Amino acid sequence: MLLQDSEQAIAQAYREYDAYIHQQSVLAKRLQRGDVRSTYRSVDTRKGIAEGIEHNTQFIKTIQAQLAPYVKIEKLVATRESNELSYLSNFDYIRRDWSGQDGAEKEIDTICRTIGNLAELHDTDRNCAVFLGSGTARIAWELKTKFRLCFSLDNSITMVSMFAELRQRDVPLYEINYTNVLHEGNNSVPYTASLRKSSEPATGFMHFAGDARHQPFANHSVSTVFSVYFTDLLPLRILMPELKRILKPGGVFIHFGPLHYHFQDIEDMLTADEVKAAFESEGFEIVSEDLLPLSHHYSEIALNTKSYRNWIFAARKKVQAPLALSMETVLNLHQGIRYTSGGSISADKGDETSGYQITLPSGEVFSGSELILEIARRVDGQKTLAEIANDIEQEFDFQIEDKNELLNLVTTLTAGGVFRI
Repeated sequence: MLLQDSEQAIAQAYREYDAYIHQQSVLAKRLQRGDVRSTYRSVDTRKGIAEGIEHNTQFIKTIQAQLAPYVKIEKLVATRESNELSYLSNFDYIRRDWSGQDGAEKEIDTICRTIGNLAELHDTDRNCAVFLGSGTARIAWELKTKFRLCFSLDNSITMVSMFAELRQRDVPLYEINYTNVLHEGNNSVPYTASLRKSSEPATGFMHFAGDARHQPFANHSVSTVFSVYFTDLLPLRILMPELKRILKPGGVFIHFGPLHYHFQDIEDMLTADEVKAAFESEGFEIVSEDLLPLSHHYSEIALNTKSYRNWIFAARKKVQAPLALSMETVLNLHQGIRYTSGGSISADKGDETSGYQITLPSGEVFSGSELILEIARRVDGQKTLAEIANDIEQEFDFQIEDKNELLNLVTTLTAGGVFRI
């Protein structure tokens, strides 16, 4: 688990499980007693729905029991109330991904062929893939062999736990539909979630609980990022810095899905054209675009079918030409830098500064000395780098011994958006 505050996330999930289990238990008992307003609902239908609810709830209890040893009381006290009914949608994903139902398999196959072909066409390296918001990981699992390494993340502990359980055993569950049901008995239909259809080994594959805003990958280490039904869950202005940070030059971002947007700020609800323009402004080139109508979470028994006109979009991070700087280069401050300083105070060593953490506009973070800050303070669009170095040497009465190292440092800052020529 690689969430920003894993202990708090575990405690929050544990509390939500409690609320969900209680709510579902009350509903199942009510159905079994016949304590309902409708005089038209048959006893068999009530019992069938109650059985399905109890069975699915038992699966959530299994996941909760696995989390219990990791729950810290102080974190549990700090949890907040939330909408426990969200777990119903998790069962939609595990059914689509792992039930083997014909309609669901057609959805999965269409998505995998479409984005898999794009990856083969535009990612010549195919060293490392990251799947954002991967749910119960079926799409990542199917495409894992196209890459040397494949990482799949979702911020839902439930989704990740469901997949982990499937790695161990087949899981019998029920598809429960309260509305849009044609035949009696179809309100609650059993199925088995299983990885049985996949014979490929899982070498180089990991599915984990993680946050797309704070990914655990090294700078410029990922060759393809997949965003399947995810791009509209997070404002692009928040997602973009991480995409730029983790994608290597020449790396590819592939989106599949609508732009439905699941947040409130309309300023972040971009059109497809605006999304493309944003990527181009951030140093990407658009390499593919298409539209594909497709059902979403197709059910064999429900009367209704959700369908999206999915936008398929791929953008490649441009390979920047190497900068040619010299000590006679004149620089301007471009976007600037953010920094934090660290240090310690002790009885034996007194007050010690341990350096600075520098955050570039690109999102990259590295450790540096105060020399970086002194250079940034003196860049004015008029002085050459040699003049700036001379000013620093005179003010602090020391010699910058390695001018090549200084040039490399300034080149890194310029490439990172701090300076411009």
